[in-house]
Amino acid sequence: MSKKLTKPGVAFDANAWDDYQYVKQYNNKLSARIDELIKEAMRSPLEGKGKPERLVGDFAGFYSRRIDREHRLVYTYIDGYLVIAQCRFHY
Repeated sequence: MSKKLTKPGVAFDANAWDDYQYVKQYNNKLSARIDELIKEAMRSPLEGKGKPERLVGDFAGFYSRRIDREHRLVYTYIDGYLVIAQCRFHY
């Protein structure tokens, strides 16, 4: 079962956007990795790079990919859009 985006869009939670801007400013390597994982997540929630996994419990309905040992990209799909909930630190 693979979700496909019906609209080619990405949205960020306000805190996730702040984190994304911070990373863009201070860590080019991490920023490039986040961009790469966002592209992968747009293709398929559970396939591709970053060891994607479906989250459970309080995070049911969300997915996670490893950016690096410390950071995770947490996302979901709402109305066909990829929505980034977190892109810095571990959930």
